[in-house]
Amino acid sequence: MAEQPGTIQDGDHILDPAMGSGTLLCAIIERLIAENKPIEVSIDGFELDDELFTAAQSILNEAVVCAAEQGIQVHLSLFHTDFILNGLQFLRPSLLDNPVGHSRYQHIIANPPYFKINPDDKRRRQTEDVLSGHTNIYTLFMGLAARMLHDGTACFIVPRSFCSGNYFTRFRQEFLDWVTVQHVHLFESRSDAFSQDEVLQENLVITFTPQNEMSDSQVKISSSATLDELINGVRARQITKAQFISSLGLLRLPTSDLDETILAVVDHWTGSFHAYGLAISTGPVVPFRAEEYLINEPNGILVVPLLWMQHITSQQITWPLNHGFRKPQHILNISGTRTLLVENTNYVLLRRFSTKEEQRRLVAAPYLADQFDYELIGLENHLNFIYRCDGEMSKAEVIGLSALLNSGLIDRYFRISNGNTQVNATELRALPLPPLQVITAIGQAVMKEVPAVDLDAIVVQTLQTYLLVPTDFPILRETRVV
Repeated sequence: MAEQPGTIQDGDHILDPAMGSGTLLCAIIERLIAENKPIEVSIDGFELDDELFTAAQSILNEAVVCAAEQGIQVHLSLFHTDFILNGLQFLRPSLLDNPVGHSRYQHIIANPPYFKINPDDKRRRQTEDVLSGHTNIYTLFMGLAARMLHDGTACFIVPRSFCSGNYFTRFRQEFLDWVTVQHVHLFESRSDAFSQDEVLQENLVITFTPQNEMSDSQVKISSSATLDELINGVRARQITKAQFISSLGLLRLPTSDLDETILAVVDHWTGSFHAYGLAISTGPVVPFRAEEYLINEPNGILVVPLLWMQHITSQQITWPLNHGFRKPQHILNISGTRTLLVENTNYVLLRRFSTKEEQRRLVAAPYLADQFDYELIGLENHLNFIYRCDGEMSKAEVIGLSALLNSGLIDRYFRISNGNTQVNATELRALPLPPLQVITAIGQAVMKEVPAVDLDAIVVQTLQTYLLVPTDFPILRETRVV
């Protein structure tokens, strides 16, 4: 990260808005010492935590002394205050406020905190008319830094969550209006670099400069799985803005030639759920709100099946679960629950969440109405369900669409833009689809080969038959980096 800010020149101002114990600023000073050239710079650091601030004071003052011994003069200013509320005053001056630090920096380096901010949070309320679309504190740091960066470079290590998802749409739009992204480094594995933190999504290092008018500029994408690779085996490539930013404003991170081929293939498909008259909804049964209606054993009571995420595996629904599953698997079918139940018709059911250890991010199964002798069913809130708005999906459509969503091709396409374990309906609605006749053909091919079915082979071979993927396109069976 200390290498990312580019050339540091005499007189530059450097900022770490969330310095913690001073690790990143130490790395900057160490870099200046290693470059072995006389230079004078100013460094500002902000930290709210008492213990961390005290540690940073001790460590950085010692680093400044070491730098001075090498002919490098560092003017160090450390502020024990809230960077967001302080920096906001530079954007919206008030006679009653006296902000500290500078309004413009040539270099910014940061590992900001990550947590959701409530609507009544003072920082969120006071920034709403200046910084929009912020649901997590780290994007406030990024947004404010984008406005305080002047003719230089900023480098942040943050979760990948802002790259996709409806919650961050406004932030992405606003952020990209202010900056030009130069480089994104992706930590593909959560089980190595961040194993001690129980990280549920990928993290990345993003480097950006103030916005420019270079419409043909490229973005450098690099990646590493392990800490050893970060030193010796980083994989890097240049991609175009069209590859980096999707038509819907998602930030994609293709890390291989195959990833770029997948983007080119799937982006070219013109079908969509909406075009085929299909809708995606979230299961309406929220267990803690409907607890009084959930039943373990029916015992003659008027009940219907309640399907949970655990009932869904790739291309299969197993209900009821008899071994070790302790949640209620029925829901009362009474007047008070009618708004919670859905019609017993053909659906594609998808898990809304996956664990970081699972092979696939997308896990779908065909729900066929003739396999359940009920008029209504219950779907728990951790499931998404796909259905035809006016009519019923055919058996071949349901099986084919489920197989497509379970395929390595679509799973990898999804991972290129999504780095967390949640699968939300908004991103599914944006997924390009092949022609409906191709989806039906996939379903028909799957039905012919049951039970020994190879979904990945069927999907790729069917798409090849219809000239929708190259003839040498591989059958993807592993789409994650573990």
